[in-house]
Amino acid sequence: VVRGACTGSDQEMEKAVMALELHVDLAPGGSLAVPVVAGVDTARAGIAAAIAQWREPAAADAEQAALEASIGGIIGRDRISTGDADRDRFCGVWLRRQISLGTQWARVRHNGYRDQMQDIGGLALFNPAEARRQLHRVLSYQYASGYAPRTWIDGAIRDKDFSDNHVWIPATVRALVLEAGDAALLDEQVPFNDGTTASLYEHVRRAVEWSWNDRDQHGLIRMRSGDWNDCMDAVGKGGHGVSVWLSMAWCHANDQLLDLARISGRIDDAALCARRGAEMRAAVEASAWDGGWYVRAFDDAGAVLGSARCAEGTLFLLPQAWAVIAGLGADGRAVAAMDAVDALLECELGTRKVLNAYTRPSPTIGFMGGKTPGTHENGGVYLHAAVFKLVADCMLKRHDRVAAGLASLLPMDHSRFAKRCEPYVFCNSWFAIPGSHRWGQPGQSWGTGTAAWFHLALMTHVFGLRPTWAGIEVDPCLPPAWGDCVAERSFRGTIYRVRYQQRRPGSPVSAISVDGAPLAGTLLPLHPGRTIDVQVVIG
Repeated sequence: VVRGACTGSDQEMEKAVMALELHVDLAPGGSLAVPVVAGVDTARAGIAAAIAQWREPAAADAEQAALEASIGGIIGRDRISTGDADRDRFCGVWLRRQISLGTQWARVRHNGYRDQMQDIGGLALFNPAEARRQLHRVLSYQYASGYAPRTWIDGAIRDKDFSDNHVWIPATVRALVLEAGDAALLDEQVPFNDGTTASLYEHVRRAVEWSWNDRDQHGLIRMRSGDWNDCMDAVGKGGHGVSVWLSMAWCHANDQLLDLARISGRIDDAALCARRGAEMRAAVEASAWDGGWYVRAFDDAGAVLGSARCAEGTLFLLPQAWAVIAGLGADGRAVAAMDAVDALLECELGTRKVLNAYTRPSPTIGFMGGKTPGTHENGGVYLHAAVFKLVADCMLKRHDRVAAGLASLLPMDHSRFAKRCEPYVFCNSWFAIPGSHRWGQPGQSWGTGTAAWFHLALMTHVFGLRPTWAGIEVDPCLPPAWGDCVAERSFRGTIYRVRYQQRRPGSPVSAISVDGAPLAGTLLPLHPGRTIDVQVVIG
């Protein structure tokens, strides 16, 4: 780069790198196609065969067209139009490509159970057939008890005693059932990792049942060697630490099971879910409210994490957002908790994950304390958690906060700060280390649950096209600056082309019409095989 020309030298790095220099003269308006074949082979004959196969540009063009058609069949045709071409292209193509790849190999070093389960839930919104196939594959690693392992490598399970992997199963299964509109899916037989089989519904029921029976202090669910936060691996290693966030997430999972029970006519199960959900919510409210927000956990000795009384780890984002998602804090607590997040965790990069990040390793917290404050889970702007907040802000109709969240999250949006990352894929975090050269830099890309949850947030909560058993309900929370915008959504064979008109941004929906006729209520009609035009007037 310094010389301005290649020298033909060998690379001497641990991982192979290559630079290619070509000298081309073109007349004005001219063009030239140059096939570049890159690969590895152990014999010259293989190299020669590859060069012969791809020497002609037409061969590369044909392969490119076939690849694009294949990928297009996976990611579907749903599109958005918001007046920003880069944002629309990212959300319409690249975002779903990241999700679809995640269902196959998340995460690079291993197959993470919670990771793939969330990615499959996102995939279900635009490719339910492939989501169904991937779901059966991943569920085959679940134990017959309902518990699910953290990961597997080359088919070999690596358990790691984590407490949350199975809590993601219900929402993913419900998303698939709602998208397909077929309750019979719940009766399909799916294996466990011991070779026994049970219905898809039973996989969900046992997942919820396992955590209900795995409770300790305050009636909350044990944290074990980590919940969603892998780095809080010492909080419950003795078997008595409990997770407030996981108990909230269980309430959400239990609600998904309750809905599936109603859909499939299992009335007794639905009643049991309702009773247990009320009991768990009461336990959280009784033990986890700190006066201004919800605490994060109680360690093995009963000490609290995430309290105003804590010098470090004072306020965690996760339980505040999930209090909204899981339907807690109806008496104003959830709103107050989100107000505390906005007041105390916001920075120019977005929403930090924790206030007063840990400054030293702790035998009762774990690896999180070994990370530099402002790094990833330990006080960085962790995008997966930030998407949870985006969902919560939508549910609370905080339009301005939704706009701020989108600006922080989207990798090609530089309105809050200059992002130095790939513009076509989510990374896992922005480093928020004060005074560091890494301030605002991205963490690892591709391997993050941000993508699937962002797609869910965008289509279901921002545009408000919410799947239910009866059909799509319309309940948007658009950023005020978007003005007129469009979302195209496929659902059970019907294509909805939804045009939003924001006459008074931040206001409720005032009118909905379908193919020019006024719609009573907010439930869109199903017309398989047809494209219907929907107009939503806001204000």
